[in-house]
This record gives sequence, structure tokens and C-alpha cells, in this order.
Amino acid sequence: MRRRFAIVSALLTLAALLALPSSLFATGSYSWEFVHNYCGGPYNWTTFAKVNFTADTSSSANKLTIDSWVLEEDPGHPHWHRVQTWPQVQTTFTPDGTVHQLAAKRKVYGGVDSDVKIAFKMQAWDHGLVVWTKTVKSVAC
Repeated sequence: MRRRFAIVSALLTLAALLALPSSLFATGSYSWEFVHNYCGGPYNWTTFAKVNFTADTSSSANKLTIDSWVLEEDPGHPHWHRVQTWPQVQTTFTPDGTVHQLAAKRKVYGGVDSDVKIAFKMQAWDHGLVVWTKTVKSVAC
């Protein structure tokens, strides 16, 4: 009886896995890089950051998105907290075996009493399913 139960359970599990879209397991290849990531302006209080996000030719994704926001740390709040959010940038495409890219360029002004940095959350989507995600942060100025 236990043997039958084990076999039936294994078959049901296999059937459930086969019913899932294959894109759930195919992550493709994604990369990112900071093109700009520095402090500048008067007193070096301005944070400049630009990130490039790439889905290579083996990717099954059909959409790339980048969310970005400002993090601030000041003497009254010893932990980083979100103080500003920019609109999401995105691109939608047909996965056709070519490289697809998306970039987001941001600038934020700091001040005497606080440090600021920029966070970017990059996601690759395959027909509504997130297949890859990465959050990175710029230098603090």
C-alpha cells in the first residue's frame, strides 16, 4: 500500500511540474552594470547613477523593468529610508534571439545633514512571471 501511495504521489508531482510553463525554469542570462556611479556637484553632495540592464540572446523574457528610488540617512534616522520614488522605466519586446537592453539614469541632491544614494530594482518578466530580479545601490554622497 505504501509503495502504491509513493508511486501515485511521484506521478502527481511530475504531472504538476510538467503543467507549469517551461519559462518558469528557463532563467536565461541577464546582466547589469553601473555606467555612472559617483558623487559630484558642489561639495560632492549630488549622487549621479546610471544602470544598464541586459537580457541576452538566450533569454525567454519579453519585458524588462527598472524601479528606482532615493534612500536617505540623516542624524535623526540612523537607518536608510526611502524618501523619493521615480516612475518605472520598462520595455516590452518579442523574445527573438537578440539582445535587449534598458537603462535608467538618475541624479539626486544631498545636503549638509544627510547622505543620499539611489537604489535600482531590475526585473525580467516572461509573460507576467518574474524570472530574474536584482536590486543594487549607488554610492552614498
